[in-house]
Amino acid sequence: MTFPKIIKTVGDIKLIMGLYFVGYSIVGLAVLWVMKVDTISTVLCWKLLAVSVYSGCVHRIFLTEWTMPKKISIHGALVLSGTIMFLNWFGWLNLKGVASWAMFVGIFALVYVVVCLAWFVYYWAEKSVLNEKLGDYQKKLQD
Repeated sequence: MTFPKIIKTVGDIKLIMGLYFVGYSIVGLAVLWVMKVDTISTVLCWKLLAVSVYSGCVHRIFLTEWTMPKKISIHGALVLSGTIMFLNWFGWLNLKGVASWAMFVGIFALVYVVVCLAWFVYYWAEKSVLNEKLGDYQKKLQD
């Protein structure tokens, strides 16, 4: 791996982690608002940053050359295990019984599909914008 490729990879992961941090911050604030908590601790911010780092590294799987079913299955398993781990770490995982676990996994699967679709739309839009800019640049070079 060359140095420019390493820098690009680090930049990609940093961008993805930033997007995850914003998303997790919004979700965390919504959970705190529902729980009627009116202060945010510094520890919570660090925990959200840790979740963002984990999610950014796991998200990197989608940027590999693997087949899509392999990407989705490995990514889904890592995200589910990470979600359970971090929810337990935050003290937000209070599941008792098979029915509550089934509901948790069902809701997780639904949210996972929606988030994956959102990322696919994001990458599709990014690709079309970059292709348009590349076409403009090539046209400018020909003039």
